[in-house]
Amino acid sequence: MIVGVDIGTQSLKAVVTDADLKLQGEAASAYRPSFPRPGWAEQEPRLWEEALAPTIARALAVAGQSPRSVRALGISGQLDGCVGVDRSGEAQGPCIIWMDRRAEAEVASLPAERVQRATGLVLDATHMAAKARWLKRHAPARASMHRFHQPVSYLVARLTGEHVFDHGLASTTMAYDLRQRRFDAGLLDLFELNADELPAIAEASEPAGRLHRQGAALTGLPE
Repeated sequence: MIVGVDIGTQSLKAVVTDADLKLQGEAASAYRPSFPRPGWAEQEPRLWEEALAPTIARALAVAGQSPRSVRALGISGQLDGCVGVDRSGEAQGPCIIWMDRRAEAEVASLPAERVQRATGLVLDATHMAAKARWLKRHAPARASMHRFHQPVSYLVARLTGEHVFDHGLASTTMAYDLRQRRFDAGLLDLFELNADELPAIAEASEPAGRLHRQGAALTGLPE
């Protein structure tokens, strides 16, 4: 069996499929974003973590399967969020989610044409690099932030210990050069970032890692 998880804005969804990707079971757990100020939108990463095990368990029950039958776990989710984590991978505050616009000042003076030429993106405060720059400048816990994640890569790291996302997720950051298929040093400089402060990039078809003990506890699946 294969389990797929989607980190949505309003719920976490889980599906169970067979090896041919035929749907066997599904479930969802609702939660909400918060809007602490005008233009701000946040979500606590613990909401995703707390939803994982019960949602997967319900989907497996619908499918009539046990956790031992699961051979692979795939994760998708909301784009362009930004979570600052410390050296141990613990979130140092809420995720600034995709609709948040607090980083307007962080992009106001940057070269829009340069960014669009390299990334294909319109320079905008909703993308991850702008949010990471805001966190490095303004977050109360900025001194303890060691790396910045999107929601998907955050959860991958919490489940496997691997800090990695795919080219599709990397391409929405505003620091990824489409032609070179990697982070661009000049773009990283624009946003006051180092490459090692972001996840590594791999093909979506590559295994991100293996569930470790914490990942097993969070998902209810075997290590």
